[in-house]
Amino acid sequence: MVELQLPKLITWVRFPSPAPVKSMGYKMSKLLKIFGITIGVIVLLLVLGGILIVNFFNLNSLKPIISQKIYEQTGRQMVLKGDIHWTLFPTLGFDLNNVRLNNLKTFGNQPFASAHKIIVNIKVLPLLLHRHIQSNNLTIDGLTVNLIKNKTGIANWKFNTTKKSAT
Repeated sequence: MVELQLPKLITWVRFPSPAPVKSMGYKMSKLLKIFGITIGVIVLLLVLGGILIVNFFNLNSLKPIISQKIYEQTGRQMVLKGDIHWTLFPTLGFDLNNVRLNNLKTFGNQPFASAHKIIVNIKVLPLLLHRHIQSNNLTIDGLTVNLIKNKTGIANWKFNTTKKSAT
């Protein structure tokens, strides 16, 4: 076996020095500092406001109101067995756990629909400006729907949505 030794190559590479960087100036750096502080304060206030709302506003107190609104729209009672929790990421909203929408009495005791979890995402701007809740996304997990026709041929999926007029 033959061993070869290679000569050591020493190379020096010289790069030209970079051009001198001109400083931005005192006014521009002060303006950027003020802008950064302003953005930081706004973000801090938003985070603090979110923390205060989540900790001091109990969504479970809305259960009777939600049930009443559903009853007014469908004529059926909604039962919210689980707690209502806030969702903050990716959007503001809340989730309802163990939800059941009852059937009319003529269709028996089996619920019309039930779900393990319903996630409602809320549009923030209408809530802040008009105190009006608008949803931009609804996710239902574990949905079970019981479709029944009674002996007279009436289906439980037909809702009576006509408003009664005051006389």
